Amino acid sequence: IQPDLDMARRLGRSLLSRSLLDFIAVTEEFSIIELPVSRGLVGKTLAELKLRERFSINVALIQSHSGRISVPEAHFQLRDDDVLIVLGRDSDLQNFEEILGREDAR
Repeated sequence: IQPDLDMARRLGRSLLSRSLLDFIAVTEEFSIIELPVSRGLVGKTLAELKLRERFSINVALIQSHSGRISVPEAHFQLRDDDVLIVLGRDSDLQNFEEILGREDAR
């Protein structure tokens, strides 16, 4: 356990991302990230987005504006005040964040 190193990784990762709320390294190459639903995802279901197929990532949990946390079903429709808790390989998560950022910039 190296709390200084873990905190440095979390801080560095959050500084590199405009949308990242939190970051937890699970292993050297896998992490869990927390990020708000972007404009491009609002109103879509997880089944429509096909995040596992497109990005090789998994939405583990969704936190609503009320603070309620749930394990989402495929038909769950995303709202603009939801927060996604996503896990996957660091490179895949970074790719997902970059694409979300580009969509929000439009």
